[in-house]
Amino acid sequence: MFIEPLGHAPLVNWFRKLTPKLRTPDEKPLLAADLAACRKHFKRAAFTFFNLTALGAAPFASTRLFTPLFSFLNAVDRGLFHAFPNLSRYAWMVFMDLREPLKYS
Repeated sequence: MFIEPLGHAPLVNWFRKLTPKLRTPDEKPLLAADLAACRKHFKRAAFTFFNLTALGAAPFASTRLFTPLFSFLNAVDRGLFHAFPNLSRYAWMVFMDLREPLKYS
């Protein structure tokens, strides 16, 4: 189990370009093809997506508004991902639960 960034959100990708020193040179966010590869190599590959609209709370990080706003926007994200599963590719982060690696001969 681990959490990784995703690479399809235009706003997040723009931020990454503006802040290259926040990452190592070989670091890259995961793409849909990477998640598909996980599904190919594990019997169980479950993904939970986070932070689509919740990124809108970032400007309020040092204020009292941050926690309630972030909580509210996370709830909005859960609703959006449930109603429109294809939006999940634009999330910032994915929680990956990979179990039972497939054995190859």
